[in-house]
Amino acid sequence: MREPCGAKTRNGGTCPNPPVQGARRCRMHGGKTEKAAARAQAETILKTLGDVQDDVDPAEALLQLVKWKHAETLWLRQKVQEVDPDPGEGGSESLTWGVSKHDEGIGAQGPVDVKTHESQANIWWRLLREAEDQLAKYSALALKAGVERRQIELQEAQAVHLAGAINRILDALELSAEQQKKVPTIVPQVLRGLVAEEK
Repeated sequence: MREPCGAKTRNGGTCPNPPVQGARRCRMHGGKTEKAAARAQAETILKTLGDVQDDVDPAEALLQLVKWKHAETLWLRQKVQEVDPDPGEGGSESLTWGVSKHDEGIGAQGPVDVKTHESQANIWWRLLREAEDQLAKYSALALKAGVERRQIELQEAQAVHLAGAINRILDALELSAEQQKKVPTIVPQVLRGLVAEEK
C-alpha cells in the first residue's frame, strides 16, 4: 500500500489522501504538477540516452532498460562463475590469464599459429563490470525521474526469469566452441533489440 500524501493541512494535521500515481502528493496538494515535472525530467534524461519518440513513456522506457540490463548482468555473472579460477597447466582461460591475441593463417615463411597469453581481466569479467555499471546508471536515472522503487524491483524480478531462460536455452543447444565465442556479442545485442522493439 502506498503512503498517504502527508502534506500539511490547514488544521495542522497531515493529508490522508492517496497521492497521484507517479507522484508523492495528492491532486489537491500538487500531485499533478509533481507528476508533470517528473515526466519532463524523465524526458530530459532519456534525451541524453538517445532520441525520444513521441509515443514512448519515458519512465516506462527507463524501466525497460533496467529490466533488460539486469537480465544481461545476471547472464554475464553466470558466465563469470563458469570460468575456471585456477586453470593450471592446461592453458584454459581464467579470470586473470588467457589468450589476448591469436595469429593464424599463412605468413611470409609459411603457416602461422601463434597465441599470445597475457595477464588481464577475462572478457566475461570485463563485460559483467560494464553491464553492472550501465545497470546502476539506468536504475539511478529511473529513480531520479520519479519511477517508484517497486516498479524497478518488479522489472528486476522479471529479468531474473529471463536470464534463467536464456541459460537453459543455451545449455540445451549444446553449442560448439565456435558458437559459444559468439554468445557474448549476440545475447547483449538481442536484449538491447528487445528494448527498442518495446518502445
